[in-house]
Amino acid sequence: MRVRAGRTNISIPILPALAIFASVLGVFLAMRLGRVDASAIGIRVNNLTGNITLRLEPGSFFYNSLYEDYYQIDKTQKTLQMRSDTSEDVRIKTRDGADVRLDVEVNYRLLLEEPTILQRVIPESGVDKIFARGDHRGAGNQVLEAYQHKWIRDYSRSIVRYVFGQLSTEEFYESSKRTEKARESEKELNRLLHPHGIDVTKVVPDKFRFYEEYELKIREKKEANQEAEKQQDLARAAVEDQ
Repeated sequence: MRVRAGRTNISIPILPALAIFASVLGVFLAMRLGRVDASAIGIRVNNLTGNITLRLEPGSFFYNSLYEDYYQIDKTQKTLQMRSDTSEDVRIKTRDGADVRLDVEVNYRLLLEEPTILQRVIPESGVDKIFARGDHRGAGNQVLEAYQHKWIRDYSRSIVRYVFGQLSTEEFYESSKRTEKARESEKELNRLLHPHGIDVTKVVPDKFRFYEEYELKIREKKEANQEAEKQQDLARAAVEDQ
């Protein structure tokens, strides 16, 4: 293609010109507006260099989808519910051999430490969302971050089962003992999960149930103890009367 500028004819190769124009247009059309929500962490992945950039503060920005991908990870506090109504309660064997089923909740969140997220959370778990199915009624269906799916459930069940299993059958009925074991569970979970970017803020034990045969034995023992205390009181009263 020739373009006349004054008395001079300038020759412009049509194909290279079109190629440059198409490239510029493609770059422009590939621009995307990314947004970091207040409840999330933004993650930009450069597919050419492999560099990962975090955006911890909420706001908007532009990125090029030709060579960059953008993801968000939820940073709000979450609750893992392990309850009997979804058949997820924790089954524990006490120190003296009784079987008990415990409802428990574990509150946790992502550690907002940039080195931990870059070096542990993303390399170990990725940034995908995972659909977790509940029971046959659909209860408990939820979308989890990859780090939630990989770490929190299995570790929580194992630690709660181990720590609360140190109680005896009678100690399980003492709320102070259950609270003490809940604090122990928190410490042990954080020892194991902090390196993976997860902070457990609270373990909350709720209802517990012994199997029917154990409940019957426990009631019989309590009734026997109450009867023994009653007879002792009567004996002391008789001595005082004499």
